[in-house]
Amino acid sequence: MSLVSKDELFETQIQVEEAFSRKGIKKAVMAYMDTIPEVAVRINQGAELLSLWCASESAYESKQTRKDHISQMNLEELTTEVFVRIASLGTETTLNNLASQLAPIMGFADTRVGIQAMAEVLAVLCDTNFYNLVKPHIQSSIYVKSNFALTDELMAYIERACYLPPMIIKPKTLKNNRSSGYRTVKGDSLILGGGHNHHNDPIALDVLNIMNGYELCLNEETLKNVEEPTHDLNVIERKPDQPQLSAIETQRAVAQQHRNWAKHIDQCNYFYSHILINNNKMYLTNKFDKRGRIYSQGHHINPQGSSFKKASIDLFNKEIVEVPNGYFE
Repeated sequence: MSLVSKDELFETQIQVEEAFSRKGIKKAVMAYMDTIPEVAVRINQGAELLSLWCASESAYESKQTRKDHISQMNLEELTTEVFVRIASLGTETTLNNLASQLAPIMGFADTRVGIQAMAEVLAVLCDTNFYNLVKPHIQSSIYVKSNFALTDELMAYIERACYLPPMIIKPKTLKNNRSSGYRTVKGDSLILGGGHNHHNDPIALDVLNIMNGYELCLNEETLKNVEEPTHDLNVIERKPDQPQLSAIETQRAVAQQHRNWAKHIDQCNYFYSHILINNNKMYLTNKFDKRGRIYSQGHHINPQGSSFKKASIDLFNKEIVEVPNGYFE
């Protein structure tokens, strides 16, 4: 099989980033929402509802503190952020789940307080009718269901978007704490944990650049002969402090678990093929956590993942190592 040229690899890398990057979802959804005048009306309505809610007095000091904090935010921007995320939902999700996803934009130091505040914001903005809060029955969770329809093209993009696969060309050189090895990604924090953990103090960029430059490949024998294992998809794993699911919620959760796993396998197989047909050479990008530990980035292909993930990755430049007699005895 002939090797793919550097120019072809570069073009393919750009195409893959543009096709799968989650970074572009918000921009694409906002651009579409801007074409519909009714959305601007709902955003203004939402900002007004939040302003009135913040101005009302609360019996509890903790709730009043949350209101005072929210009242200092740009309420139009906050409403827009909520609408964009809800419009991007591929399916309905629980109120708790959505509040947890959106909590970081609230700017509270305490994550739990941020989640609680966002849940309150979602309850207020529901009156705009941009989405509904649905409780199928008395024992079920509350679900968020969007009333705003995106185009089929946008929904296909959102459904496709995921954690970017390893690069097939050498990553860009990292020059500051908001750099990325990917060609189209800009302003990406190199400190894991979002805005709460990001800082601009010196970090070992030279180490990350060295690790980003390691040439790796896929182990074709493992991928051909071993099926990626998973837990029993008919069992919902829950923490002891989480409430018990009803029979209907359990059924829905099991069905969603099967769909998620099928999607994961399809994406993995696509990215395996993508790497293999492009010379079977890849580069993993790396980041620090707040304690300075290094983590390779990737969901579908990652040496810090499961045993299967580890076994499916090799060094690209291999050497024969002579093993002394009796070494394995």
